[in-house]
Amino acid sequence: GQPWAVSTVAQKAGIAALKEEEYVKRSMAYVHAQRKKLIKNLTLLGYKTFDSKANYIFFQGEEGLYEKCLEKGILIRDCSNYEGLTEGHYRIAIRSEEENERLITWLEKL
Repeated sequence: GQPWAVSTVAQKAGIAALKEEEYVKRSMAYVHAQRKKLIKNLTLLGYKTFDSKANYIFFQGEEGLYEKCLEKGILIRDCSNYEGLTEGHYRIAIRSEEENERLITWLEKL
């Protein structure tokens, strides 16, 4: 069997979603603009960012950032358990503009 089975209904929904070309274009443009803005701001704050085409950003910062963010209700992905990475490697998703700005504003205060 497949590693992740997908129901027939989910498959049909996925196929229908792929036909929504305008929505896909708007979504891709939004993610691109927000990713560019987040990378710029993270870099200005001294974080090392890695280029991405996905809807997330991989970056390197101080150890313990995951816990500090969690205390403030901000969830970032701690990537220290990825093979070849150490503590201080993180991943964030591209979210709404408001949520992205909230993250940057909070990181500015550190």
